[in-house]
Amino acid sequence: MSVGIKRRTIIQTLVAVVVYLAGLYFCIWFIENHPGSNWVIPVAMVPIVGIALALSSAMRYVRGMDELHQKMHLEALAFAFSAQWFILIAYGFLRLAGITLFGAEVLAPIMMLLWCIGLMMAMWRYR
Repeated sequence: MSVGIKRRTIIQTLVAVVVYLAGLYFCIWFIENHPGSNWVIPVAMVPIVGIALALSSAMRYVRGMDELHQKMHLEALAFAFSAQWFILIAYGFLRLAGITLFGAEVLAPIMMLLWCIGLMMAMWRYR
């Protein structure tokens, strides 16, 4: 992968993070200051723009990889998806038993952690 593609990906990702954070702060400010407004639901979706930009940047980055690195990321995501599914099913049964360990806000960090673990496993396999 060329240096230009990496630099462009970093810039696009930083722009996505800035857009996300600006949207998040605006969203929080608006909802706290206008609780009865009809615009609360549309404004609550504003941070999604930054997430969509980050997703687009990540997809372009993966498309720029060679086949081996694409395969490693595919295996990492397959591991992360499967492990997350297992965790969610197990957690669903715990909730039926009345045990609540965490809320939905931790699902994305768990998925990222599982993806990193899967990527390390793939890197070890193809070293």
